[in-house]
Amino acid sequence: MTTALLLQTSHWRDAAHDAVLTAAARELDPVRVVAATADPERTERMTGLPAVAADRRTLLRTLRSVDAVVVIGGRPLASSAAIDQIFGLADLYTIATAARTVGKRFAMIGVAAGPLQTRRDAFLARRLVIGSALAVVDEPESADILTKAGVPLPIRVGADLGWLELQEPPVEPEPAQDGAGTFPGEELWFAMTRPGIDAAGGEKAVADDLAAVQSSLADRLGVPDPGVLIQAWRGGTASGADLESAAAIAGELRSGDVPVRVLPPPLSLAEVRDGLSRVALCVTGDQHALMAAAAAGVGVISWPADPAARAMSDWLDVPTITDNLAASGHTAPTLVDSALTRAGQTLPVVREQIATAGEVVDLLRVLLTDGGELPRTPSSGRADHAHVVRPTGVMR
Repeated sequence: MTTALLLQTSHWRDAAHDAVLTAAARELDPVRVVAATADPERTERMTGLPAVAADRRTLLRTLRSVDAVVVIGGRPLASSAAIDQIFGLADLYTIATAARTVGKRFAMIGVAAGPLQTRRDAFLARRLVIGSALAVVDEPESADILTKAGVPLPIRVGADLGWLELQEPPVEPEPAQDGAGTFPGEELWFAMTRPGIDAAGGEKAVADDLAAVQSSLADRLGVPDPGVLIQAWRGGTASGADLESAAAIAGELRSGDVPVRVLPPPLSLAEVRDGLSRVALCVTGDQHALMAAAAAGVGVISWPADPAARAMSDWLDVPTITDNLAASGHTAPTLVDSALTRAGQTLPVVREQIATAGEVVDLLRVLLTDGGELPRTPSSGRADHAHVVRPTGVMR
């Protein structure tokens, strides 16, 4: 039986990281999957998969017992490791070289590229991509960066594997015994990580803009005071920071008499999707929360905190806050009206992204089960599409 080591390079964990591992393990069956993450104990508990620590010594030792190493997600192809990344370019190149030296297949799925500031960094990124048995980047911006670094076209761009956890329609809620459910249907849901909140100006600035959106939502719905649900996003070691920021924003909103509740980090993307199907409006800066909102068919305002979230906002074509409301050039009423008008219109994009994620898994399955190199040229002949295995738009 083939054994694949799935490496996630993020320092912190959230429901989306677990969703990607769960989806990959399910879709790749009967390939045996071992995860390598920054928090292997939590990964085993949340996914049921065997897991090892994602440090260089452990990974080099684990190479003896696996047939392939697959890097999934993250932003490792950049000059300096992002604040949430375990490995820089040199570390990842060492692991990839060691894997290939001992005859193991090496692949990268859904990885992001950032600025490559030196010739050495461009060389390492170029060798990593060209030397991979399969390389799929996360967005066209990453493909552009790698093209400038000398990676020949075409470069495969694929959908996040987390989409595969969002194929089913939202689950209807169980009636609450006390008559008050968690998501009454006239509420504003907000989620952003601590780094995203800091980038947007801090807790008070975010709370002020949320209060403006909440007031506009009240006017649009004709309800006196819709509540605000603030979801702490990341679990594991980063959960404390996100919960602290959520509590601080909640305190600012309560001082203005806005009804607000803080929710703990979600256990799964499906849980988020189901909850969002029962709110009026979603405001978020996270790529995967945007995905869940799109799958729920709820009105959404994007407040992108990183390039991945900005790319997802573009895919979904949703109204966007840049930095803050004032800098966006949009008023809160305009954003709310646009988001509610577009509710449900993102579903065709959701179906396309799910199909594209399925195509990426198909490619990975071929690599792991047949053991062969894949052709560099996608069947579509375009740099912005993954190799087509099934007709685009077909649900898995």
